[in-house]
Amino acid sequence: MKRLIILFLLLGTIPAVSFGQNDSTYFLQGNIRNYDQSSFNLVNEGFFEWKDYNILVDNKGNFSKKIRTEGIQNFILRLNNETITLFAVPGDTITLKWDNKNIAKTLTVRGKSKERTMELQTKIELFYLAQKISDGPDQKTSDTAKYRAINNAFNQEIMYIHGVPHTENFDKIAYDIYYKYMNMLLSARLHDKFKLTITDNLVRDAINKKIPTVLLDYKLINEFAFNKSALYRKFIYDWVRLYRIFDGAVAINSIKSNHVKTHYLLGQAVIDIQRIKDWYAAVLIKDGFESSEFSNTVEIYNQYLQEGKTPEFKVQLTKYYTNLKNLSPGQSAPGFSLKDMDGNTVSLNDFLGKLVYIDFWGVHCGPCRKDILDNGFAVHEKYKDKEVVFVNICTDETEKPWKKATGSLNLKGVNLIVEKPNDSAVSKDYNVNSIPRYVLVGKDGKIILSTAPGLWELARETENILDVSLKN
Repeated sequence: MKRLIILFLLLGTIPAVSFGQNDSTYFLQGNIRNYDQSSFNLVNEGFFEWKDYNILVDNKGNFSKKIRTEGIQNFILRLNNETITLFAVPGDTITLKWDNKNIAKTLTVRGKSKERTMELQTKIELFYLAQKISDGPDQKTSDTAKYRAINNAFNQEIMYIHGVPHTENFDKIAYDIYYKYMNMLLSARLHDKFKLTITDNLVRDAINKKIPTVLLDYKLINEFAFNKSALYRKFIYDWVRLYRIFDGAVAINSIKSNHVKTHYLLGQAVIDIQRIKDWYAAVLIKDGFESSEFSNTVEIYNQYLQEGKTPEFKVQLTKYYTNLKNLSPGQSAPGFSLKDMDGNTVSLNDFLGKLVYIDFWGVHCGPCRKDILDNGFAVHEKYKDKEVVFVNICTDETEKPWKKATGSLNLKGVNLIVEKPNDSAVSKDYNVNSIPRYVLVGKDGKIILSTAPGLWELARETENILDVSLKN
């Protein structure tokens, strides 16, 4: 807390720069010391889908970018091995500075006002606090022990924000904390057995006074939390889709041949706020299109277009489907010709007669690098004698950083780079809005699945779509 107050006072003396954005954008700017690459990665957590941005950095370490936002919206900074979540409000100007040799001790943030600076710095402090607390409950312990670990971590974060001044977006920060740990209870299937509780009576009374809606029964759909917290939206989506059918509150028989329809009907039955109901349906249908249930999902998509009443989600889903249907199973995979590590041109047609597993990845994408490091070698060993080619397409960097990262990751397969980072034809053709993204192409050059499983799924011993395709 002491570090937060000192930094807040120091930054408060620096005038913020405003660029006169409209209400649907925020402006990110800043400087990185000791940075030898041309960009870093940022992910916007939209209501309907997440979108990757590669923020270009000049040779002096300066960067600036105007980014679209949907109201109060989280964005994730991927800095080396760190993934730090902050949030923007419409019209924001956010200034970030850090030394790449020691991000933890040098990262500073400034908003347009002292209040926004305090909110942003609070999120950074909570990130480092969470790292110190725990990696999560031990899955081998009892349910009670798991709950205690989750509730103790929850209380440490709540105690921290109790000491922070109540700003305009204090409720958003509190919602994020509460539903971060509710998601943990949900994933452990403890959400109906235990309740998150603030153990200090004075703190509980103070939080309830500041934000009386935070600790409401999670079964009461909360529109305020929905509008402000991506973690609340994740909770509602998973709770209805994965668990609501089991708690006896809704009598809907599982339609085994169409899981998307089952989950769609659940949402229609249990969500009583129309905008949230329509959001849930749109995201569910999007996920259905990205699974092996593409054809079943088209039926629900058409039903939703008739029943949905919220234009923003219908428009986004329609646009998404229009782009994606050209990548539906059985469609010809978009061709490409890209340079490999030796400067040779490699085309998709070069691999006709073999399955092609395409990994769209990025030098600055933490999840991409983790999947490669953790599972890349095992996957290549598993399939080294099979009729499949692994093609890795880097989407976010120029040649020098790409080659350096490819070498350090010991990336196996055919390594290619897009002709224009962040704005390439192949990324547009394959509708790559975020990475990692995996595509499986058949021996005949036609799409098998445009949202194929990641390396971590291929590394498992259980059968996957690549195994099934190799048999055909």
